[in-house]
Amino acid sequence: MCSQEGRIVENQLGKNIRHLREINGETLEDLGSKVFLSKTTISGYESGRRKPDFEKLVVIAKHFGKTVDELLHTDLTEIQASDINDKSVADIIEIYRKIFPLFSSEETMRNNRFRSAYHLCEKVLEAFTKGEILNGHIVVDILDCFLHAIDETEAPEAVANLMWAIFLWWSQINDIQKMLALQNKLQSNRIDMKGCIQEYQETQRSTEVSEKKQAFLQDFKEMITEAIKSLKSDTKWAELGDYYLALTFLFDMIDTELSTEFNIAIGNQMLVAYAELGNPYAIQFLTTVFEI
Repeated sequence: MCSQEGRIVENQLGKNIRHLREINGETLEDLGSKVFLSKTTISGYESGRRKPDFEKLVVIAKHFGKTVDELLHTDLTEIQASDINDKSVADIIEIYRKIFPLFSSEETMRNNRFRSAYHLCEKVLEAFTKGEILNGHIVVDILDCFLHAIDETEAPEAVANLMWAIFLWWSQINDIQKMLALQNKLQSNRIDMKGCIQEYQETQRSTEVSEKKQAFLQDFKEMITEAIKSLKSDTKWAELGDYYLALTFLFDMIDTELSTEFNIAIGNQMLVAYAELGNPYAIQFLTTVFEI
């Protein structure tokens, strides 16, 4: 009797895992890589040939947003892809705000250029989460307004937001359809933020992107250097300067003789080191993206 009950539970578990994996658009290998198991092991769970221990069940359940009890005892095979709770626009905007913070103050918002650029940034964030394509000139307008705001106010908030805009420009180097597909995966919970960052980094390896990168660096290398230098020279903003320096490596936005893989590895190590020193931006990034 006990054996029969165990088999019923095991079969239900396997059916649930297979169904949730399929409606998430994941292959056996995709799911395995996300829960640190081989595709053979996942296949064994789905067929009922193998049974996961409790720790593995917890990881799989968390991945699908379910409890262990639901995976084991509830028939989840009626769930449709459209029933999966999408991240709200507000949720995704909050994630991007944590990774790429925008800054303002009562004083800076009195400056027309700063205020105009800031509102355009907000517009970009909302459009990005909805998968909308904005006029390409909007990034140019944001950069231009923040540069004028820096000249007029010398406000560190304007310098910080200029870096935000430069990262936005950098993202435009990638194939727009790939970027939109990545956005859709994130919004429909088919990928987490860590996976989003990893897929983004993969796009940097193409020859076309490499050529665009060189053109980008010719235009922005000095601007990036001066902005980070300006932030690091101000005690209040130095940690943000360190953070953006690490991100330039992490997103391969830097002109070195090293490979993309090495630049990314250096960026990761810098973030970890800064986090250990108490840098709040690095801590926020690692917590948001890598959940550590």
